[in-house]
Amino acid sequence: MSKEAMKRTPLILIALLTITGCANPLNQATYSRYTDEGNRAFVARDFTEAEAAFARAAYNVDWGNLGDAAKAGSLYNLAETKRILRKYTEAEALFLQAALFDVRAWKEDSYERRMLNTAFVLLYLDMHAAAKGWPYLEKTFDKPDSQKYGGNVRWLEVYREYVVELSKLGMHSKVSRVREEIEKRKKAEPIQSTTDNSGAALLRV
Repeated sequence: MSKEAMKRTPLILIALLTITGCANPLNQATYSRYTDEGNRAFVARDFTEAEAAFARAAYNVDWGNLGDAAKAGSLYNLAETKRILRKYTEAEALFLQAALFDVRAWKEDSYERRMLNTAFVLLYLDMHAAAKGWPYLEKTFDKPDSQKYGGNVRWLEVYREYVVELSKLGMHSKVSRVREEIEKRKKAEPIQSTTDNSGAALLRV
C-alpha cells in the first residue's frame, strides 16, 4: 500500500437541525439518515458514495442552528472523506472550518480536539506539507496514544515520514525533536512490519 494511503480516519457525528431555533425531529432524522449512509459507505470503502452522503448531511446542518459541535462534526466527516479521495485542498479548507467550531465546542484536551489535531497531522503528511503539519505534530509529543487520539495510528511511521519531509525543508531543529520522540516511543511501542494505517481510528459517535 502506498504511503499516501497510510492513514484513514472516518468520523460520524449526529446533530439536531432547527429552523426556528427549536429542535426539529424530522430534520434530525434526515441528518441522521445521511450520516448513517455515509458511515456505511465509508466502512464499505465506497468513498465516493460516502462523500456524497456526508455532503448532503453537511448541507442539511446549514438549514438550522445546530450548535458548534454539530457543525464541526459535519465538516470533519466530509473533510476526512475528501482526504481519503486525495482531494487535499478541499479537505484542508473543511478541516480549517471545523477547527473554528471545535474551539468553541470542546475543551483543549477533549477527544474531539485531539481527533482533529491528528487529522491535520495526517493530512499535511499526505500533502507533503510538513511545515504546515509541524504545529499539530508537536502537540502529540510526550503523550501516550490514549491522550492524543488514534491509538491504532502507527505513530512511529508517522514520525519517521515527518523526519523525511522536514529534512527536505532544512528544518533540522524540528527533525531533531521528532527523532527524540521516535527514540522515546521505540521503548514503548512494538516494532511494526507495515506502514498501513488503514482504519486506524474509531468513529466518533
